[in-house]
Amino acid sequence: MKLAEALIVRAEIQDRLKNLEGRACLAARHQEGDEVAEDAAALVAEALRVHAELAELVARINQTNATHRLANGLTITQAIARRGMLGKQQVFLRTVADAAMGIEENYGRYSRSTNVRETRTELRWIAAVPVVTLREQRDSVAQERRILDTMIQEANWTVELVD
Repeated sequence: MKLAEALIVRAEIQDRLKNLEGRACLAARHQEGDEVAEDAAALVAEALRVHAELAELVARINQTNATHRLANGLTITQAIARRGMLGKQQVFLRTVADAAMGIEENYGRYSRSTNVRETRTELRWIAAVPVVTLREQRDSVAQERRILDTMIQEANWTVELVD
């Protein structure tokens, strides 16, 4: 089984566990004299069995990620961690550059800050950081993240899951 297939199976198992939890909770209690649609104890037993199946699959995925090296020399685990860090760097650089430009984000919408001069006698707001440099750094980080993500995706579809 390819790593990507295992990741799909993992997602399916997690969805199945959510479904089992909901069904078990609904069946866990009923009024005296009512007939229960499902056996709560059987649902709990099945969920525990599925949890064990998930744990085994996750261990195999993690082992595969920890042992397989990408073309750049990083393990898949290291690459996933780096990709996450690069994403956070992207957001940070964009946020600081926007703040220096007086751009604010409110509920996903961007607008100019209210720190705009109305008259020439008011104090000017000056960027304390080089906005162009920050945006160039962000673009560089975004490119590195895209390349790394492509390498991870390629590995997902070419690497066999360890036994």
